[in-house]
Amino acid sequence: MSPNLPTPPTPPTSLTSPDATQPLREPAASQAVLDSLAGVGQAQYVHEISVLREWLDATLLNGFPLRRTEIESWQAHTPFASALITLTQPAVFVELGTHKGDSYCAICETVQKRALPTQCVAVDCWQGDEHSGGYDDTVLKELRAHHDPLYARFSRLHQSFFDEAVAGFEDGSIDLLHIDGLHSEEAVLHDFETWKPKLSERAVVLFHDTQVHENDFGVFKVWSALSKNHPHFEFTHGNGLGVLAVGPNVPQAIKRLCALATSPSTQADAQTLRNTYEALGSSVLYQGRAQRLWRQADELWARTQTAESALDHTKQDDRNLWNRVQKAETDLAHFKEAHQAAWARIAKAEEDLQVYQSAHQEAWDRIRQAEDELTSMRELNTQLQERHEKLLKIAKPVLGL
Repeated sequence: MSPNLPTPPTPPTSLTSPDATQPLREPAASQAVLDSLAGVGQAQYVHEISVLREWLDATLLNGFPLRRTEIESWQAHTPFASALITLTQPAVFVELGTHKGDSYCAICETVQKRALPTQCVAVDCWQGDEHSGGYDDTVLKELRAHHDPLYARFSRLHQSFFDEAVAGFEDGSIDLLHIDGLHSEEAVLHDFETWKPKLSERAVVLFHDTQVHENDFGVFKVWSALSKNHPHFEFTHGNGLGVLAVGPNVPQAIKRLCALATSPSTQADAQTLRNTYEALGSSVLYQGRAQRLWRQADELWARTQTAESALDHTKQDDRNLWNRVQKAETDLAHFKEAHQAAWARIAKAEEDLQVYQSAHQEAWDRIRQAEDELTSMRELNTQLQERHEKLLKIAKPVLGL
């Protein structure tokens, strides 16, 4: 059987085939990045690394991924994933274990941007496991809300267990497989062996978390065994990502990539490539964190506006009472001053967000401090209301009310 997918986008005629010797390029952009690498003390021969240029050219055409959740470990690999899908152009891509969809949507976004002839399928039960933790159906609903309007024409979110979904694919039909489900050694090896008959002669398999050696993670053990028998390349950042060339006729870009890892004369080139993608991945991480901080700052400001509106309403309703209790008026003025000071700190935090690595923690601390002050002011407001009521009870007998 074939996966039940819509027709993928029609590739533009300007794209080269996945086996073409000339990579897809954006010379000015790639040259600028290579120049910057050389300028900060990287290997002076960086301009001569054809494999780095090939992958970097394909990466720079895609930019930051749209979807970045709080689960960051895969986000550091999205620049490489965009280049991988661009250079290999698989007919069918399958991801086993999608969760919130950072990796899957990054690949779908590249397929859409480049109009690649790729059908995409994400397979997951969306119930969680012992490593990711359990969760309810809101995770899948939220992912569908992002995914379906953008990628439903060539992509499908298939809610199923891996062993049940495998029957829906023809043998030899999958060009790119990403294994990222339960991370125990037995589960990873089982997933690989179960889906292996479905892999094509061009097949490449990705293994995430190859550098995690805790919490019963066994991906590194499976990777160690399989990489002895297949051409491969591994990135060590972002919990590790292994690229395994399983098919006998993988795309030329994959052959050149894997050759870097096996030849003693190209180890420096391989490390330069790893360092480059680690730097690009870090920029994705920090930009994503900045966006989340912006959203949190907006939410905090909305809460302060709500509090201010509630305060104004109370003042309007109890204008006569405020005239009698000058101390309460003074306290409220202090509240407003504290509120303005909190917003000033938030505004400063928003400016600091532009400096990802050096300033984002300081911005967090200021936002937390603003929230603490707002909570304290709300408690003070409640105390003031209680004082108003007590003063009103005292004033009524005196004034004959």
